[in-house]
Amino acid sequence: MSSDLAAPSPPAKGSERGTTFGKLPGSAIAWWAVALTVLIFPVAYVLMAHLLDWPIFDTAFAPVLLMTLIDAAAVLSLVAFVRGHERSWLLVFALAVSGPLALFATMMMIGEVVAPH
Repeated sequence: MSSDLAAPSPPAKGSERGTTFGKLPGSAIAWWAVALTVLIFPVAYVLMAHLLDWPIFDTAFAPVLLMTLIDAAAVLSLVAFVRGHERSWLLVFALAVSGPLALFATMMMIGEVVAPH
């Protein structure tokens, strides 16, 4: 009679997903989150320095565009981190950068809508 205690068990469901901290992201959503986080800074520079002299950027479109980009990066980072079990250093960095920026940008936009000056 053989005992099943010595037999190796199959990996738990979902344990094959995700990455470790030292590796690159393994899912498309994590790469999108990293790419959007990287895009925040050039877009913010172009919008804030008025490098493109387009009249639409002098309206409320520019801050809404930037806030949408920041929020999308933060949400995708959080989804990849929590739901996709990604733990790569690029994703953790993207979450650490875009998360606080998203909170700040969203609160500033809510403040401007509620009490414009």
